[in-house]
Amino acid sequence: MSFSKKLTLAVMLLSTNVLAANFSVDLGSEKRDVGYYVLHGSDGKNNVVIDGALEGNSNQASIRETRRFDCSWGTIESVRVSMSSPSENGPMVRHDIYFFDNNLKIVAAKSITKFDLQWSQPQSIENDVCERKIKSVEYDGISGSHYIVDQETIVQGPFKLKGNNDSAIKFIRKDALKLVIENNNSQRIVDTYNSVNDSSAHVATVFFMTINGVPNIVSLIYWPQSSNNTTYKVYAYAYNHLDKITLNKKIDSDVSLDTNKSPETQYRYKNAEALRNYLREKYN
Repeated sequence: MSFSKKLTLAVMLLSTNVLAANFSVDLGSEKRDVGYYVLHGSDGKNNVVIDGALEGNSNQASIRETRRFDCSWGTIESVRVSMSSPSENGPMVRHDIYFFDNNLKIVAAKSITKFDLQWSQPQSIENDVCERKIKSVEYDGISGSHYIVDQETIVQGPFKLKGNNDSAIKFIRKDALKLVIENNNSQRIVDTYNSVNDSSAHVATVFFMTINGVPNIVSLIYWPQSSNNTTYKVYAYAYNHLDKITLNKKIDSDVSLDTNKSPETQYRYKNAEALRNYLREKYN
């Protein structure tokens, strides 16, 4: 199947800023059974062409957003190219974000995959670009195309911290499942949930709750072991307005909330309501 025919794709400019460059996206040729899109940019003096692989079974890509912001070393223009394909967890949407300087030289790029149609700009991404924490694209000589080095899959979130709207948490999958907190200046890993018996960790539910007068992030993590056997463990993290997050050791040592330690044969707290009621009765 060839994608060489040039298509005019919808361009939705969500930014109110007037950009110096114009961008467009076409579908490119298929390479090694993989479809590609081609991003074009021009400011009248400089031109840029970047090709990227389409997501899964997607056969189209579109520019969904453009932004402009200033770093201490220059003005940056960003373009978000989005595409989607079906998956067992619902629509899989990938957002490829490219960042260019005043000469249309690409200085950074990040690919973010989500399993829902909602989009919110990562709080720390502009600061990360300005501090050069995000890598640029690289060229693959075998396929003859570009690829984004910095990739992230968001499993759940982001969720604004209750009582601290300047920060948010999210669960990402990058080698392993990770809980991450981010604000306008940075993002950092709070915890990592490694595989158990070669089974990857998953998020069953996450919510905010006050425990013993202290706000907590409560998450139920599970590891499928077989068709009729699943490992569950509850993690709770106390936090404050300064984004200091610490593991709630009382919850962590509660044998009723960890199937590896629980004396009960059947785990009872598999949803937010059941878990919230248990924590309220025992700890509040």
